[in-house]
Amino acid sequence: MTLSNLPAQWLFYLRRQLRLQPWTTAVLLLALVSLGAAAAFYARSSHMLDKAEHERRALSTAPKAAPVVALPGYSVPVFPVFNSAQLMGDLQQAADAAKLPLDEVTFTLDDKGKLPYLRYRASLSVSADYPAIRRFVDGLRIGMANVTLDGIHCSREDIGVAELSCDVSLSAFYRQVRRD
Repeated sequence: MTLSNLPAQWLFYLRRQLRLQPWTTAVLLLALVSLGAAAAFYARSSHMLDKAEHERRALSTAPKAAPVVALPGYSVPVFPVFNSAQLMGDLQQAADAAKLPLDEVTFTLDDKGKLPYLRYRASLSVSADYPAIRRFVDGLRIGMANVTLDGIHCSREDIGVAELSCDVSLSAFYRQVRRD
């Protein structure tokens, strides 16, 4: 018996066994294939687990994140302490400077305890001509460093009417005051 004849001999014995006991041989072959698939699955899972454990060890020994440091030429923003009445007063002042009335103002405070700042969202409705609304938005951008414009949606009832009705949404950011 030589090694070159070995696969041919295996095929001979397999065919003979299939003729003599077809069900037993089929079950045995199915069990062997299932065992091979299970071994491949175990090897793959073991490899992924080892890789995840290696990454966990690397992350646990990695240095902790450094505090935020400003790049040269840039400054880290320092937010004011939270004061909702101050925000309303600043919005009213910007509206008065742009000569436009604030129709409806609503506020919501995002409660994100893990963030180092508070986000106070304001939604308001204004009705005025385009230049007044533009002055109002510019006044917010220039006069309030801790406020960002999230969105503005304007519409008008008729093309001949100069007055726009706008829904403005903005966010004001404040320092998180810790009470430890």
